[in-house]
Amino acid sequence: MDKLALFAFTLTTIVTFYDVSATIIENTIKDNGLRMHMDNPRSSQIDCPKANDNDACYVYLADAVSSHQQKMGNQQRLRVCCCIVLKNVTKQRQCNDIQQAYNKALPKAKKVLDQMLVSILAERLPKDCELEVKECQIVKPKG
Repeated sequence: MDKLALFAFTLTTIVTFYDVSATIIENTIKDNGLRMHMDNPRSSQIDCPKANDNDACYVYLADAVSSHQQKMGNQQRLRVCCCIVLKNVTKQRQCNDIQQAYNKALPKAKKVLDQMLVSILAERLPKDCELEVKECQIVKPKG
């Protein structure tokens, strides 16, 4: 029972940390004019990774597994890059792209806690990115 309580506490702490981080980055986006960048990806305020557009959200989710609290600034920048990509696709494609990024990032999450983190972050992307689609049902692998 102690292990279960510790696991629940750890998961709650990580989710709370990401909630606070999401609020901070949301305020930073508004305060620094990065919202304009999200609406106009040709602006040069943020330097997104030189990956295929479809990989921007995968990079964000996979980086969360490897960084946890170490590189939150990088994690926030990657989330903004993911949001830029998602805002520039059709509403019908947004959930599909999030699902593909989730499917690609999940194998990098070896620990159950990391897998849960990837799931939570993927499910929060519509809200965090203020997408047209308000919620995406992420299909988790059976097993």
